[in-house]
Amino acid sequence: YLMKSLIFIFITVLLFSCVGEKQNETSSAEANNNDTISKADSSQAEVIQEETDSNYVFLEYKNDRPVYGFRNKKGDVIIEPKFDVAGEFYNGVAPVVLGDVQGFCDTTGKIITRLKNKFNTFNYDMSGETFLDGAGEGFYDVMDENENHGFVNSKGELVVGFDYVDVEAFSEGLAIIYVDGNAGFIDTTGKVIIKPQFGYANSFSEGFAAVNINDKMGFINKKGEIVIQPKYKEAWFFKEGFYIRSLSGL
Repeated sequence: YLMKSLIFIFITVLLFSCVGEKQNETSSAEANNNDTISKADSSQAEVIQEETDSNYVFLEYKNDRPVYGFRNKKGDVIIEPKFDVAGEFYNGVAPVVLGDVQGFCDTTGKIITRLKNKFNTFNYDMSGETFLDGAGEGFYDVMDENENHGFVNSKGELVVGFDYVDVEAFSEGLAIIYVDGNAGFIDTTGKVIIKPQFGYANSFSEGFAAVNINDKMGFINKKGEIVIQPKYKEAWFFKEGFYIRSLSGL
């Protein structure tokens, strides 16, 4: 009887241990998946690549300096690395910076459109790499001499004037703007669709955007209507009908 009891206890402990490990693996996988989703959606690169000629930017280091070139989908180099900054191709052109020249190049690497203003870029100090900021869906964040922000299209045409202290990339046809410290949304013509009224906002995904109201996060639709009340510490975006929020809960 004692032996049977010990065997039963051992099997029970082993079973719960396996279940616990499985739950931990599942939670870890879900967390990693959420991280992967967050990284993919926080950058517009994936969206842009799907609508390009299948040419992808890459970088190499020459004399300890990062330079950018392009490969096709097969991995063949179509433009040797030479640009100081570069973004993905869209409608047959790619945004590039080469010395003092900023504009768009064709698939041969020739700069065919020059900008009067500068792209908004950000630098990683540790690696020395420079990337475009606010690029998405064929529109690019540019700044004037006073560092006010607007947008150009892939033809280099200014489609949104330099009216904002900060902007975020277009997503689902809308871009975040900041006016007097409040976030709102404009369309691709520059028309204000949702007036600036939020502490901050995340880009639209699947028709909804996370916004900060009174230090809590909720979600709005493209009419600016609150569809999920602000009650979360953190919230980011929808993915396949589910929204990603902080694991810390409410």
